[in-house]
Amino acid sequence: MDDSLDITPSQAESNSQSTKKRVRGPTCLKKLRLKRVRDQKISVEFDQSTGNAKGPNRREFNNYVAFLARSKVSILHEDWDHVEESEKNMIWQTIMHNYDVPNSKFLKKKLISYAGQRWRGFKTQLSSFYIYGKYKDKSPCDKYTFLKKDTWQRFVESRLDPAFQEKRKKAQEVQANNLYPHTLSCGGYQKLEENMMQEKAKKVQEASQLDHSLVIVEPPSPLKRHEKWKRARQKKSGDYINEESRIIAEKIDSLVEQSTQGSFLPLGREDILTVAIGQPEHPGRVRGAGRGVGIRQYFGPPSRNPLSMEDLEVITQKIQEQVTKQLSEQLEHKLKADLSQQFQQQVRQELASLGLLQQNTNIEPAPHSPIHVSTKGNDATPDPLVEDNHTNIRDQCELYVDVDPPRLVAIGKVYNLGSTIHHKTIEDDNVRVVVEEVRDAEARVPLPTDEVHTVGQAPNQFIQWPRRLVKSMSAKAVVESSKDAPHKRLEPQLDPLERLLIIVSKIRKDHVQLPWDPDVLSKPSTMPFYIYRRDIFRLCMGSEMPNISIMQLWLMYLHNLCTDKGNAHIYGFMDPQSIQSVGNNATEVQGYLQSRLHESKKQCYLAPYLHSDHWQLLIICPKQNVVVLLCSLHKKTINREMKTTVDLAMDEYQRLVGSQSRSRRKKPTWILPRCQTQTEGYECGYYVMKQMLTVVTVDIVDSWKKIFNSSGPFPEEDIADIQQRWAAFLLQISNL
Repeated sequence: MDDSLDITPSQAESNSQSTKKRVRGPTCLKKLRLKRVRDQKISVEFDQSTGNAKGPNRREFNNYVAFLARSKVSILHEDWDHVEESEKNMIWQTIMHNYDVPNSKFLKKKLISYAGQRWRGFKTQLSSFYIYGKYKDKSPCDKYTFLKKDTWQRFVESRLDPAFQEKRKKAQEVQANNLYPHTLSCGGYQKLEENMMQEKAKKVQEASQLDHSLVIVEPPSPLKRHEKWKRARQKKSGDYINEESRIIAEKIDSLVEQSTQGSFLPLGREDILTVAIGQPEHPGRVRGAGRGVGIRQYFGPPSRNPLSMEDLEVITQKIQEQVTKQLSEQLEHKLKADLSQQFQQQVRQELASLGLLQQNTNIEPAPHSPIHVSTKGNDATPDPLVEDNHTNIRDQCELYVDVDPPRLVAIGKVYNLGSTIHHKTIEDDNVRVVVEEVRDAEARVPLPTDEVHTVGQAPNQFIQWPRRLVKSMSAKAVVESSKDAPHKRLEPQLDPLERLLIIVSKIRKDHVQLPWDPDVLSKPSTMPFYIYRRDIFRLCMGSEMPNISIMQLWLMYLHNLCTDKGNAHIYGFMDPQSIQSVGNNATEVQGYLQSRLHESKKQCYLAPYLHSDHWQLLIICPKQNVVVLLCSLHKKTINREMKTTVDLAMDEYQRLVGSQSRSRRKKPTWILPRCQTQTEGYECGYYVMKQMLTVVTVDIVDSWKKIFNSSGPFPEEDIADIQQRWAAFLLQISNL
């Protein structure tokens, strides 16, 4: 038998007398030996993000790697870095020889690192027990047959050397400063998480047995790292291992309560555990996350220029002053243009009132579209806007429908933001309007669209309206006010984006608090939602990539839009913060996805996904077992870990709804249509926002490649429309 299979203890150890106290001996791995006799490799699963083994064979596999490390690598090496690469490669080849393991560089690096960890632990165990501990009068060579007597003698001499004694003393002093030691076994946080998840699943199962109406038992929610940190410092009795750990646990409970009430908001690396302990994470590992999880992997890269609150306040003040100055210059220019026309009109009215000019008060309607004059209050004939085809009316106007006589159905505003609306050209006889006040919700709009048929469906959306059926209210206001205040300064009306920018530049709060709609992203309504002032500036300026908060508010807008359109039963939304790789592990993301798929039962889920500073759109259709990926950079694949997570969540969803057995269930079909290409580095978020708006307004549920088949960029008007809608919605639901 070759050396790689020599994994059984000595015969002397196995034939020890029964009178001896039974203790845990070296790893035997009889199951592995039996499999090898049959020339079969044992299969083992791995977490693709950490490289840790998982599944039913996890424990045996980890023990085997530990055995190879201590039996194939001499304990005389000073540290793992001094071990020859040939020895490490031999460990890797032996692992692949006995286990069905993918031959990947990533997995090799992780497993060799784990072997080094267990090798160092073995050396520490030998020193603690056989040199300084209770077995110092015995030799470990009887227990570990691969350990030679001369090797052991040299190891003892190296450990008794004064230089090592000094090194050991310093290490003990460092360990003494660990105020929060854990009680975990060699299984670490991975084993602890498995046990805690089993406990949660058992509680859910017991609850389902009490409530027979629960036909399908939902999977337990993923664990947070502060929950695992607390449990790792508890005894079996439930008491904490020391007073320091108990104090931190109480702080964690308090912060959890504050976060549910909205008085505390965990942000990035400043999460509940970090704030409770009061110390940042140490580079190279993450507290409560387990082996193989680095700080950048768990939280993402740190901010390039971390700023204090004082620095942020100074920068915000400078931005506010700059924005105010720019707005003042823009408003002054607009005001002069508007007042030039208004002043001419006032002069004519003054001259007419003095009898020096015959004022023509009857404006004849266009000959090709006669409008009958009526004198019944609001049914008066609207004044057609025929003076200038490029008129941009920012004040309020009356919107009529073409009946006999014309009837006032809404109050709105006219905007000149371009020559197209939703890829349709605005005819010269029409204008772009936004309905702000509905007078007749059931009245049909003159120019209906796919999403707007009645006036009641029109608020907060750009639509076309015949110019002849729009009557400016400012002209009437000027006539009525000219007698009392002929020289009154008339302020121009601003669009939602301009109004929002002016309001935010004046407020002193650094954020705006909004309520969550629990139906949108499965977040509790008691949880506060913050839009920070810097984020509002970011969107209004339109020169930076939208962040997660901006995207979350957009999802709330789309949900409201779906509710108004009556297709909220078709479309659901995934929280971009809950599915991104930064701050979430694969298990947490999978748990969130399958929970949303199972609970809300929509036909399509729109999931904006942020990875490596780039937004992509995932459209998940669970009933069709289809996932659509839209990328404005035309990347043909998504992050491998995310794809695997989505596939697993879809598979679990199929199981929960009673689909076929796992062996017969198929993996989701991934579709990558050709979509619009961004021209600037920051536009990916706006492209995702536009794509989602297109899906819900046109009611797209299939034929993705036929609908998304253009590789050109979105018109600037479409991006401006996104900004205006976002700003109008924020003004609508906030107290600004």
